Amino acid sequence: MKRIFGVLMLLGLALSYASAAPEQIGTGTVDRRMTADEQLSLRLINAERTERDLLPLRFDPVLMKVARSHSRDMAERSYFAHISPPPDETNPFERYENALGRKFRAVVGENVGRAEQPLMGQIHASLMESPEHRANILDVEYTRVGVGVFTFPDGHVWITQMFRGEEEPTH
Repeated sequence: MKRIFGVLMLLGLALSYASAAPEQIGTGTVDRRMTADEQLSLRLINAERTERDLLPLRFDPVLMKVARSHSRDMAERSYFAHISPPPDETNPFERYENALGRKFRAVVGENVGRAEQPLMGQIHASLMESPEHRANILDVEYTRVGVGVFTFPDGHVWITQMFRGEEEPTH
């Protein structure tokens, strides 16, 4: 099995977002807006959490949109990082806030990975072997998730998992 290369970045910045009640996706539920690979990744994340008596993460369509965009951008511009290269130079928090179109007050985290083929079970196992990625997947502060998978025709895959906590009240 090829190793999945990845890095973790947690950003806890204060700004704000309230979504329309995203549906909770348990280990068996799917959302038609997600690809089969994205659905499987989400089910594997939530299986890890429920095995440890943690609440499953709720699907967030804005996080998914941002995650998909970042996976595609990394693949098409041949980079692998949490900070996009010039001219953008945006981090996960900024990309999420830009997608919302407003300020956001909560913690945001991101896992990125890439592999030679889209075998979500193996990619997930590799992420769980990494202390930093595992920490994001099992972080109790996170309540929502979006997964974005981009696969080139040659089979190479980029995956971005974006996590967020509940929004802090504004004063």
